[in-house]
Amino acid sequence: MKFDFCLGLFFIFYSIISFSQIVEPSVGVDKNLLQIEMEVQYTVHKEAVEKYVAWSLPSFLLRYGLSKNIELQLNAPLLIEQWYENDNLVHNFNKFGNLQIGASINLWEQRNLIPATALMARVIFPLKKNEEFNVDGEIIALNFSNAINEKWILNYNIGFVHCTDNSNAGYYIVNLTYNLTQKTHFFIENSADFNTESIFYQNINIGGGLNFRKNMCLDFSVANGINHDLYYTGIRFTWVINTKK
Repeated sequence: MKFDFCLGLFFIFYSIISFSQIVEPSVGVDKNLLQIEMEVQYTVHKEAVEKYVAWSLPSFLLRYGLSKNIELQLNAPLLIEQWYENDNLVHNFNKFGNLQIGASINLWEQRNLIPATALMARVIFPLKKNEEFNVDGEIIALNFSNAINEKWILNYNIGFVHCTDNSNAGYYIVNLTYNLTQKTHFFIENSADFNTESIFYQNINIGGGLNFRKNMCLDFSVANGINHDLYYTGIRFTWVINTKK
């Protein structure tokens, strides 16, 4: 079914990060730091008479600074998924989503207009393989950022995804963040996935966050689809731990 194919691409795209602010940073966490990101997210996606509803309860993204320039990553979403047809519940699943393991390497810092850049690569492991989702996937991306001044930061990613159903797609994410104070920030974000023929899904995401402690942050965001019927909202908690203390 077309809906199943498109939804597969949609879900792969959002499981790339699967967090409130989905843009990936261009600089990894410092050496020996463990950054734990946990999010509860609610997603509704509709197409024709079919609807997909999901809760992440929560999703986990772990980042560990292996060295000054290398960050290890583990993404493990815990999901409740519901599939509807003509408003009738067809499937109901409680499961772990696709496991992602990878790393990000800092390539260079910002130099005037040349952005700070990192190379990110992850392997996607489908925890339950079947005839449709039967191969390991990959994500490869370049993550950029330009600090415009002390208040404004432009972050943007461009990447390639080989999905677990053996399909391929590209994606981009553009994020503009405004730091109101040292503890408070707001952002607006545009994202899309595409192939050589067309853009599949394009979305707009707005939100903000509060650093309520030096090593803890709480973010909230809402998003809508621009060219498709999508809504999601999420609350993310970030905790940074120095593993050498």
